[in-house]
Amino acid sequence: MRPGVRFPAPPPQKALVEPLIHRLWTAAHQFGPRLARVRSCSRGSAYVRGASVRASYEWLYPNRDSFDWGVVLVNSGTVAATNVVVDVDFFDADGRLVKTESGYLDFLLPGVSTPVIGTVYQPAAAPVRMDARESHDDDRPTAAYGALTIANVTVRQEDYSSSVVGEITSTFEKDQENVQLVAIWKDAAGAVFYTANQYLDRVPSNVPTAFAISLFDESAPTDPPTEVLWAT
Repeated sequence: MRPGVRFPAPPPQKALVEPLIHRLWTAAHQFGPRLARVRSCSRGSAYVRGASVRASYEWLYPNRDSFDWGVVLVNSGTVAATNVVVDVDFFDADGRLVKTESGYLDFLLPGVSTPVIGTVYQPAAAPVRMDARESHDDDRPTAAYGALTIANVTVRQEDYSSSVVGEITSTFEKDQENVQLVAIWKDAAGAVFYTANQYLDRVPSNVPTAFAISLFDESAPTDPPTEVLWAT
């Protein structure tokens, strides 16, 4: 250092850190308590702005020695969200974290209610509340996708069980594989009290495909479900 030349002292570390902490806290809380969203974009991919994902409704109820849970996501944007990940924290009556689970969707189309479901097995304590966090990679134009339509849903009674039956039709150009169907029953207040699901190995394009979602539980509803949703 030359004599007589002074360099300004670096700002205190606290002055650098506190604004960053404030920005991070604001970003983490601006989406509300139910579904925090994190946006990321993979390198080298075509990114299109427009997907806006939120939680429409959720459920958590005991099923024998486990707990069934689910969250229905809605993309209110104009493009598809891809590689959607949902991380869910479960809390007991004392506010303690007792379990964390994750779910995944290949894509989430605009305006299509799409379920992410799972089961909490042998938690440290009974969960009474769940908080979900959603993240996804790219937003893609919807021209590359099609639609799946579910129709003629009813409950078929059998000797020792019952099934939700119906048909699903695809307008995707390619066959859709491992399509998950979720039947959802709600009470008069709109709360979910029972669900059942089934995977279809293949749904071809423009060919109606019959499905049957088995209900083996003795407490299974006998009325048709409130709605049947699909996910991939």
